[in-house]
Amino acid sequence: MEFNKLIKVTYLSSPMERLTMGGKNDPLSMIWWREYANKYFGKNGIDVLNPVLCPSELNPRFIVRNDKTAIRQSDALLVNFTQIGNPGVGGKIVIGAGTIQEIIYGYEQEKTVVLFDENRPYDDLPLWVRYHSSIICKTQKEAMDFIISINHKKLRDVEFKEFDDSTQEGF
Repeated sequence: MEFNKLIKVTYLSSPMERLTMGGKNDPLSMIWWREYANKYFGKNGIDVLNPVLCPSELNPRFIVRNDKTAIRQSDALLVNFTQIGNPGVGGKIVIGAGTIQEIIYGYEQEKTVVLFDENRPYDDLPLWVRYHSSIICKTQKEAMDFIISINHKKLRDVEFKEFDDSTQEGF
């Protein structure tokens, strides 16, 4: 796959159902990885669209339309697939059906879909997820660096700013 478009805006995709609003030390958190991505990308001139900022009490039709609009406005999707298939709140399995739909929708909209899963090897990911992803990475940082590298290939005069995540509270 050729990556011939600058990434100015990235949509942050992952499950939200059966997860919490906790911090980094909460294994069921849907928030901490998004905050990390927002800061890391921000240091490198990439904006993020975060669907968690949409009020959750709204009806499903509004949520899906809002997410699809955000995906259309993005240049890339950063997909956290790590929690899918694992126990969530109350021990119920995190399904991630919406996340898989976002991957396919992003692909159909010709977006760069960068997925990471810190638990599963490539062959254990669903076939449809592998097919509709531009690249699959083992870690969030690897996935974010890949997105940033696309811009470096296009803009050689942009200075890459290394993000020291050890100094960030909560990360």
